[in-house]
Amino acid sequence: MEKDEVLRVIRRAARKEQTKLDLSYNRLTALPAEIGKLKNLTMLYLSENPMESPPLEIAKRGIVAIRSYFKSLEGERRALNEVKVLLVVYPAFSLSLCTLLK
Repeated sequence: MEKDEVLRVIRRAARKEQTKLDLSYNRLTALPAEIGKLKNLTMLYLSENPMESPPLEIAKRGIVAIRSYFKSLEGERRALNEVKVLLVVYPAFSLSLCTLLK
């Protein structure tokens, strides 16, 4: 199943307020972060997918662990964006920071 198709399935599940979603046997290596937005989802089936993201040990713990995983990634992404803005706004600081990081 391609990423676009997975997203369509997730959006349809959200509209229908599904509590179960079966994505087994689809050769998925990664779940899109949108899976965490399915508020009514209580059961997520991912059997026989070579999952890399979230890692298999997290996926095995269930939807709550998967939501937490994606939420933690959002926090990391937000922090990285803040640093990028800081480096763009303060070029003199970015040069000294780059020198320190080498």
